[in-house]
Amino acid sequence: MNWYKITKLGAIWDTDWDSGDEDFLNLLTAVYELEYKHSVLTNNPFAGSPKRKENISKAIDERLWDVLDAIKQILIEVFRMWLSEHALTDPEQWATSRMTLLEEYYDERDSGTHLTNLIDEFIRYRPGGHMGSAFYIMMLEITDNIEAYPTVQQVAVLLAEDRKQMMLEELASSGFEEFGSYHGQDFQTEEEAEKFIYQNIGNIDDFLYEMVNDDLDNFSGILYKTGLLEQFTHEVYKNLVFPMWYEHWREQGIDETRETVQNIYEKLESVEGLGNTISIINLAINTSHQTGGMSDYIEQYGNMYISGDIVSHLNTLTQGDMIEEWNEELREIGVQI
Repeated sequence: MNWYKITKLGAIWDTDWDSGDEDFLNLLTAVYELEYKHSVLTNNPFAGSPKRKENISKAIDERLWDVLDAIKQILIEVFRMWLSEHALTDPEQWATSRMTLLEEYYDERDSGTHLTNLIDEFIRYRPGGHMGSAFYIMMLEITDNIEAYPTVQQVAVLLAEDRKQMMLEELASSGFEEFGSYHGQDFQTEEEAEKFIYQNIGNIDDFLYEMVNDDLDNFSGILYKTGLLEQFTHEVYKNLVFPMWYEHWREQGIDETRETVQNIYEKLESVEGLGNTISIINLAINTSHQTGGMSDYIEQYGNMYISGDIVSHLNTLTQGDMIEEWNEELREIGVQI
């Protein structure tokens, strides 16, 4: 009895990848290896009993379905997340995805980081300025459409209230005569001084003007202290950055790309049958977007790492020495090649 061949028979459907392996290239190799062995075993003559061939084929197919399901779930998540970040008709969803990225990568207490990243993206689509000037231009545009930014209105109200309280505390500590002298007034009573405060703390427009001319660090600190940082950032992404982002990428075909990605995503979720599943997975792996391939997102969204270049690895799998290695394994169990 040829124990070497029996060992080969038991290992023909084994691969270097298992469920604990987080290297995407190993999973990709397993898919191509099992797909190749399935195809050759199905289509080539076999020097053995039909029952033996059937058992081997069943074992390969079961293992192939395991790795196909694993890679399919990764790709579904990659495509789902890409679509959520490219929600072309839904500024609210697009802004929410941007906020999610900020929360994942940066400390929520770091107000400067939130606004710095926001302004960086603003500059990307409105070039020609530095951080300070971009903040000034951004705030001008916000105040021109203030109805879309309730947080800015809230900040203005809070600043007015703070100003009022500071002046009332100043009056209480210094007395109405000294208070009046400091402000160039001649108050006869404390009530006159209080009336002056209420009349001169400024209106909302005054505080909006102050915010436009404020510096970034101070404004971000105010947002953080008032608990409005995340809401403000979301509103700016939604109402100001999204239209610029979309206009930029629309000219580069983002609408058509998203339609393609959406179609493949839907097929990944609904595909049935071995051949169809293999076909749509191959299509998904080779799908491109405006700045590269969808595979670029595998490490970010798929909870996998990639130990090398996917394109080069695919070439190795389809053209390199691995084919001959797989052929040798198939010959050992009786497949005629």
